[in-house]
Amino acid sequence: MSNMMVTIKYFNDRFEANVSASKLEANGVKSYIHHQDSVTVDPGTFSASKIELKVAAGDVEKAVDILNH
Repeated sequence: MSNMMVTIKYFNDRFEANVSASKLEANGVKSYIHHQDSVTVDPGTFSASKIELKVAAGDVEKAVDILNH
């Protein structure tokens, strides 16, 4: 089994990411929340990095199924 981590969902806020990660953990799927705490503000624009929920490549199908139910 591969140890490669795959992003399965993007979030705009950490709370939502933590709720999904907890749901996965309760169903036996380990996950990782990746967030670069960087924000770029330019005149007339605002850009914030996305929060990624990652799981092992071998758990992608199970994780997506759990989050969709």
